[in-house]
Amino acid sequence: MPLASAKGTTASVQDYLAAIYDLQSSGKPVIGARLASTWGSPRRRDRAIHRIVRSGYVRVGRGKELSLTPKGHQIAR
Repeated sequence: MPLASAKGTTASVQDYLAAIYDLQSSGKPVIGARLASTWGSPRRRDRAIHRIVRSGYVRVGRGKELSLTPKGHQIAR
């Protein structure tokens, strides 16, 4: 990943995006419940999801499925 693509993101946001990227690569739908073990408590997970959605790195689709935006995908790789 080029350093410039991650500029302005925290290490934790980069970790969250990488976790979503890894789950997407497994072919399973990415939903918040699957991220709980990676991100700790449900409250912490929900705050992180809201933050990365607001930042434009992730979209929430039907069934609350998370998907990386092109911007999020670039950072996650």
